[in-house]
Amino acid sequence: MNQDRKKNIFRDDENFRPNIRLFVFDDLNENSIIKMTQEQSHYLINVMRVRLGNIIFLFNGKDGEWRAEIILREKRQVVVKLISCQRKQFYETELNLFFAPIKRAHIDFLAKKATELGVTELTPVFTEYTQIKRVNIDRLYSNVIEAAEQCRRLSVPVINEPVSLQELLSSWPDRHSLLVADETGEGKPIVDVLGLNLITNKPPYSLLIGPEGGFAFEELQNIDEYDFIYKVSLGPRVMRSETAAIAGLAVIQAFVGDWKLK
Repeated sequence: MNQDRKKNIFRDDENFRPNIRLFVFDDLNENSIIKMTQEQSHYLINVMRVRLGNIIFLFNGKDGEWRAEIILREKRQVVVKLISCQRKQFYETELNLFFAPIKRAHIDFLAKKATELGVTELTPVFTEYTQIKRVNIDRLYSNVIEAAEQCRRLSVPVINEPVSLQELLSSWPDRHSLLVADETGEGKPIVDVLGLNLITNKPPYSLLIGPEGGFAFEELQNIDEYDFIYKVSLGPRVMRSETAAIAGLAVIQAFVGDWKLK
């Protein structure tokens, strides 16, 4: 692709700011006036150095992505006017990630990468060997919003309150299949499970990643009692929890998710 063509894709006038995409809770309609939050205004003014007339993009997870013009830029406040819808809303393939909470820096990383990989819901799950006993849901939500803004998603994953492993299994919806990353070596290769079920047209998949210490023996026995669960192997190496989540999600998206979409 030549440089002129590349420029036309990402920039069509001098006021266009291609790196600025922000998630908002407001409804998005043509000619709507939206007052940015204090945090967003600070970012726009002091970090991105926007000026009157600059163009940014807004999305809210339901109305698509909108082109918006900055019509007011005061010391601590930015106001924009919506011009036109650039991308219509569409809904991603359902993909839930259940994970045992891990240390703060690693859970932040996990939330961001899961968002980039198209996860629609994230749910912390407490197991017997889970070492982290509290999860900052607000912090997780901030991380997924930031990741969605950067990766051009039109939606932000739902962050659910933590549940115990038994609560998760006992309330599982019949229409879903759950892949459990099993570090004991008893699981079938994940590509074999997904490949086989492509033929039988199995329902949407979710992925459960255990704690750094693995699942307890009793938990693995309990898991074996449910016919909607498939124990899967992610290869011969022992991975960190966040690495296992990324690897599993990538394979799911490649086989049965939106990586197959054109």
